[in-house]
Amino acid sequence: MATAAAVASAAASTPAAAAAAGGGPVGDWKKLYSETQKLKARILYVDPANKKVGLSLLPHLLSRSLPSPIPQLGAVYEGAVVRRVDTGLGLLLEFPLGLSPCGGYVHVSNVADERTDKPEASFKAGQRVAAKVIGFRLVDGLAALSMKQSVVSQKVTSFKDLAVGMSVDGVISSVETYGLLVSLSGSVRGVVPTAHMSDLGMASAKKKFKVGMPVSARVLQLVVDEKRLLLTMKATLCSSKLPIIASPEQAEPGVKAHGVITGVTDYGLFVTFFGGMEGLAHRNELGLTPGQKPSELHHVGQVVKCQVLSRDPATNRIKLSLAVKKSATSHDWHGVPHSPCSCPLVVLERLLGQRVLRVSRKASLVAAAATLPRTFPDIKEAALMCGYVANVTADAVFVRFLGQLTGRAGLAQMADTFVSDPSRHFVEGQSVRAQVVQVDEKTQRFGVTLRPTLTGSSDAAYLHGLLRDLELAEELRHDADVAAADESPEEAAAAPSVIPWASKFAVGRVVSAVVSEVKEYGVLCDMDDHEDVVGHLELSHTAGTANLVPGTKISAAVLDVGKDSGIVELSLKAELVSGAGKDKAAAKAAISKLKVGQSIEGVVQLQRDAYLVLSLTAAGNTLAFASTSDYNLRSVEDVRRKFTVGQKVVATVQVLPSTSTGGRLLAHVPLLRTSGDAPSAATASATPRKAAAGAKAGGGGAPATPGEGGATATDADGAKKDGDKAPRAKLPPGSVVSVTVTGVQPHQLDVAMGSKFKGRIHVTEILDLTSASSLPATSPLHGYKVQQTLDAVVLGRSQGAENKRHGELELSCRPALLAKQRVAARICAAGTQVAAAGRHRRMCLLVFTLCPVTSHSHAQHELQPSSPALRHAHPPALRHAHPPALTHAHPPALAHAHPPARRHAHPPALSHAHPPALAHAHHLR
Repeated sequence: MATAAAVASAAASTPAAAAAAGGGPVGDWKKLYSETQKLKARILYVDPANKKVGLSLLPHLLSRSLPSPIPQLGAVYEGAVVRRVDTGLGLLLEFPLGLSPCGGYVHVSNVADERTDKPEASFKAGQRVAAKVIGFRLVDGLAALSMKQSVVSQKVTSFKDLAVGMSVDGVISSVETYGLLVSLSGSVRGVVPTAHMSDLGMASAKKKFKVGMPVSARVLQLVVDEKRLLLTMKATLCSSKLPIIASPEQAEPGVKAHGVITGVTDYGLFVTFFGGMEGLAHRNELGLTPGQKPSELHHVGQVVKCQVLSRDPATNRIKLSLAVKKSATSHDWHGVPHSPCSCPLVVLERLLGQRVLRVSRKASLVAAAATLPRTFPDIKEAALMCGYVANVTADAVFVRFLGQLTGRAGLAQMADTFVSDPSRHFVEGQSVRAQVVQVDEKTQRFGVTLRPTLTGSSDAAYLHGLLRDLELAEELRHDADVAAADESPEEAAAAPSVIPWASKFAVGRVVSAVVSEVKEYGVLCDMDDHEDVVGHLELSHTAGTANLVPGTKISAAVLDVGKDSGIVELSLKAELVSGAGKDKAAAKAAISKLKVGQSIEGVVQLQRDAYLVLSLTAAGNTLAFASTSDYNLRSVEDVRRKFTVGQKVVATVQVLPSTSTGGRLLAHVPLLRTSGDAPSAATASATPRKAAAGAKAGGGGAPATPGEGGATATDADGAKKDGDKAPRAKLPPGSVVSVTVTGVQPHQLDVAMGSKFKGRIHVTEILDLTSASSLPATSPLHGYKVQQTLDAVVLGRSQGAENKRHGELELSCRPALLAKQRVAARICAAGTQVAAAGRHRRMCLLVFTLCPVTSHSHAQHELQPSSPALRHAHPPALRHAHPPALTHAHPPALAHAHPPARRHAHPPALSHAHPPALAHAHHLR
């Protein structure tokens, strides 16, 4: 066995024991020891195989105490000295701490931001460097250090470095169902709840965030002892320069601050500030009109500016006010001052008893006001009308028009696919287009259909209304900021600067930008024309440019603008940049040649949530916008036709550029079927009958005429929709199918097969786990991506809504089960072929056996030989190969079935006149 001194020397020569002498790495430790010297050591480990014992001479291990001194976590030492460089391992540093030096070790992974495998090539003993304490190695008596510039310059290293209301920068490390997980440093992470991912607080905002994306946030709540950190990314809160209310002492009367509505009741609003502070704004302090409810103006998650009225020192209850002062040059709208806005309205109902008019500014109702029915006699069968959803029940949707005229749409008339839960397709207040399918004069009731194939739009009215509302919302938001700036200098400083969207970022314009970041989801740019606008390049619009690195200057074409988010979609495609780069006169000339109703070919350049951005190739690549949704389509999943970037489509020009559309040219692209989906005459003529039958059964069918859209459309993949004569495809358990991944969830894969079947693959149906040792180190779902195609086995259907059997498919992709089912499928296919051959052979025997019996009156002249030579033409073996039963093949039932005159109609030669085919058939048997 090696001597204790030898083992101790070996231990002391490693970085772990570099501070053995004097509590630090100072001096030559070899001079402190000599051979035969007696030492006291602590046993670290015993290696029986190699007969070695690991010892330590560190003072704090000998005394069983903590090493001293210990530097503070997050401390930065600018003048740390490199004492030793370990090849391929790291650096041993010395830095002053109080009156004595302290040692620290920098692992090779923390030497620099760039990967460094050979630290000895860049550093040498005696060199001074800057390092930051990121942890402790208490057994070694060393501090864990980092020399990365990004870590050294980082402000946040622990929860103690944070404060409520503090602005921080971080990186999204995970996107969860409850919100975003943001990493501020190696050991500090915070959660951004779903309600705080955007100003609107909608869950759909989660789609624009990706792992690795840098974000800016503000500390909302902080509990240092529990290491609990909540952040907010609401733009209004992050950019607010008003005082924050994070403690009762800060809620002084008269203080104005921004808060978030967390509760809406009939008697007022609950508003939450930073640090969890909460106050109540009574309905009398909301600036409501008589009879108006708080829920009509405000919603949970909305950011509001309020003023503290009072605070009860005993209970710390805070009373707030959202009412604003009236100005001689402004008008009250929803309690917020703004400039006058001309807004056309349509009167829906007169409530004479309350002296109230119920009005609407829905664009579809305003445009159709002159044709909307006012009384029951105005309801005509097959009429197509605009309305809105008044109520949604378990089996029907009620559509209201003017006054109290209300039509009913049953389950069969809500969509072109099977509907089990109407609330998944329609919501109260939704604008719809309905066609009258049944009118009952006696009961004064009528049924309507909402099926998109019968009520789909052929214009751009839906998209025009959407863009007009977005432009109006931006105008009102700007007017509110201006009005708030007029009240006080503080609010004027807090108001954001005006962005010249129309002049600097018009759609189709060429702009200059500088690349700031390159991510896996695209390229982010800083715009030269305004510092508050961010440019975004999708990977498909980088034009294959490989040298896009931070700092690169580019000229790109504007595809679309998001005024609410401050993001501009750009493109580097040469045909778009050159098309947008022409002078204004040429651009106007290209647009002036386009006429409303003109059909023109376009290429999909960008796909947004509600519309497509097209480039019209025949019009100098002028950009046009086409809707991907409609009044009766609540989600993208309801749209039958799917679009991809680069796809060629035929668009019809509908609305020329104007201020109401933000300078956009609007076009219409069919959503339900392409030109190749034209229905056959048989299908078109069958559809009205089917619609009429559905009207009687479910509250409305569509008496459509051929060519009016009542025929069944097909999907891009050829899957047939409702209304087809073909039976619906069945997927029995055990079937092996090819599916496409549509979503990766924490515990399952969402998959689809075409557009007809949807299902899931649970995490337990991914791998074959035979024992605990076969458990993977990471989630079995790790590595799966959206749009990935894989094979799966159908297990069955889950229980659907209302205990019905139309739930989603349950599938499995376990390798063992897949292999087993594939073998079973091959055996089944082989058996089917054998069975088919057997059936074919038995059918031939049956036909040949029965022909002489059932058709004897027509076959006797064909079978009777015309000469003695023919009568004896069969070989003896075949001629006598029939058993007696076949020679006299007339069963008694058939023999007596004929009249006596015909029962003996066979000549003697017929009894032995077997044709060669029949003889050979019996031979085969």
